[in-house]
Amino acid sequence: MANYPNKVRSKVNRQIILRVLKIIPLIGILFLSVYLFYLSFTYKDILYSSLGLIVIILAVTFSGKLGIFNRQISLTFHKTLFEGVRDFRKFKVSAVKIEKDGMMSLIKRWEYRLLLLICLGYILIRSLISNLYTINILEVSQITTGNQQVFQLYLTAVWQQFSRVWVYELIPLIVAFIVSIILFTVRNQRKRKILNPSNSIGFGVISLIVLVILYFVSVFITLQYSKFLTYSNIDSITSKINSSNGAKSLNILADNKEIIENLRKSENMPNIIGNSDKLSEAILLSVMLNQVKSISFYQQVILPSAISDKKVVLKLPNDILLLPNGTLVIKELNKAPIEAMSPVLGRLMVRKYFDSKYVKEEPQIQVMGRQEYLKFREDQINEQLAEIDKYITNTQTLINAAYANISEDKQKIESNKNGLSNSISSKDSDYNKCKTAGYYSYYFGTFSRYYTDSECDARRAQWDQIIAGFQKNINDWEQSLKTDQYNLGEYQKAKDLLVKYQGLVASQKDTTPGELGIFESPDKIKVVLESTSDRAIADYFAIVVHEYLHYTSYVSEERQLPQFFEEGLTEYYARQIVSKEIKTETNVGYPAIIPIIKKIAQDLPKGELERIYFTKDEKSLIALLNDKYGDSFYKDSEYYFKIIPFLGGSDTLEIVNNILFKIGAPQLTEKDLYSESSKFGNSISK
Repeated sequence: MANYPNKVRSKVNRQIILRVLKIIPLIGILFLSVYLFYLSFTYKDILYSSLGLIVIILAVTFSGKLGIFNRQISLTFHKTLFEGVRDFRKFKVSAVKIEKDGMMSLIKRWEYRLLLLICLGYILIRSLISNLYTINILEVSQITTGNQQVFQLYLTAVWQQFSRVWVYELIPLIVAFIVSIILFTVRNQRKRKILNPSNSIGFGVISLIVLVILYFVSVFITLQYSKFLTYSNIDSITSKINSSNGAKSLNILADNKEIIENLRKSENMPNIIGNSDKLSEAILLSVMLNQVKSISFYQQVILPSAISDKKVVLKLPNDILLLPNGTLVIKELNKAPIEAMSPVLGRLMVRKYFDSKYVKEEPQIQVMGRQEYLKFREDQINEQLAEIDKYITNTQTLINAAYANISEDKQKIESNKNGLSNSISSKDSDYNKCKTAGYYSYYFGTFSRYYTDSECDARRAQWDQIIAGFQKNINDWEQSLKTDQYNLGEYQKAKDLLVKYQGLVASQKDTTPGELGIFESPDKIKVVLESTSDRAIADYFAIVVHEYLHYTSYVSEERQLPQFFEEGLTEYYARQIVSKEIKTETNVGYPAIIPIIKKIAQDLPKGELERIYFTKDEKSLIALLNDKYGDSFYKDSEYYFKIIPFLGGSDTLEIVNNILFKIGAPQLTEKDLYSESSKFGNSISK
């Protein structure tokens, strides 16, 4: 009898363990749903959150009594668990009730077996229809570049384009639901059973819920199966690209001469991509897109996602490739082929923009390193410093002349004031002398005058004219003094400004400016290229276009536009060209000049401004500016146009905003005076 309590305790422990083990499935379901939501948050993919929601719905559906859904289901997991959490002390394992027999009986019921068959058929048919039609009809706004929420993109596309695909998406679900209800009703009639409304409604609701859930499951299966079918095609194309003969069979040009010749014959600028971590993916996508006739959800989303999944690294047959869809791939910095094709591409872009203008044949283009450019830049800065010294010397000459003029003005004023004072005194004394001048006659005892009254009045009038002349001279010299004093102040301010920024220009020797290109007349261009990243390639071709414009518009050393307009118009046209032809927004250089030039280009006739640029017609330019902004606009602004290219900082901002105000353009902030790297707008498209 002594062992009886131990046996009872052991039996109770076993019962507790067995019943606790029965709770483990529910705990597993809870952890699974939490994990799926975590994956959804981590990968930003609605697929995982949808699966987590499905798991919760299934847990709720088969936990507890669901009223009209199915009164026979009574797996009270959640109820028991929540009661245990509320009051652990009163928790009883015996409260956990799993009606296994009831569950097995439910599964064996013919209507649920029938529902299972319908569900399987629905998954197969709907997945087949989606693979054949839906994914080939849907479209998205742009091609994705990786595994970006494929499930979410599909559902979003279906919602936005429901009118195009509702037949393929909605009809199978409706048919499956109707068939399940019909078969359920027919089966009951054959069994001569009385249809219980609660059972019929419960079966219908469960059927609809299950079919909706299976819709999302079938979407997932469709997307995964489509990607699976794509993998073998990716492997096949990868093996071809990795060999020169295979690449040629895909119409990929790997020979540099063939690429250049093809570019010369082309009327359109190729899409250019540089080296990056996703270069292999971009090449594969470009090649595979070229094999399809139309673009749909499969090509825009599933194909890029499958390529991203494969993590393919291509062994390209050459550093530079021309893909069949016109995409130019530049993988490595190989100077010779890049120098050979750059003039071709530069001329193609410039020629397409200036359709009716003469564009010179291809110049020599040399790819430089940064150090080589810095050496040239140092020499160029020395030339600029010499030019600034010339401006300072000229300004000092003007200052000295202004001082001399002021001194002369003061001397003239003082001299004329003295002359005025003397003339006033002389006028009265001379008049009195004139009136009293004469002699006494000894014989006759009378006084005879030398001058008549009219003669004296005439002499006084002469003095009035002299006095008026002195007064006029004083007024004129005083006005001249004011002008010279004003000019002296302006010249002194200009000199101080130039001296202040002379050090700024000198300090640029140790820095590299945004624009890394040089045009050496008459036909040589040098451009810096240090890598083949997308950003470096974008900057490179933006600079190639800028320097090509200098080259093709070059007339002679004697016939040039002022530097402000030469560089400003060149950069303005270059930005227009690269934005249009290679979809690249650039702000590499001249941030203080471009806002002014942009407003001028908007206000002046486009054709006339282009003619002025290509002919270097400075007189016509000045006439147009004065006609638009006022007769003295260019004269009043000429000095500032000359010094703006040499300035920077807040002083530049003040001068630029002053000119912008004159031409009616928005004001700049200091942030606007900084250059930015180009933003490559390249994309893979058919």
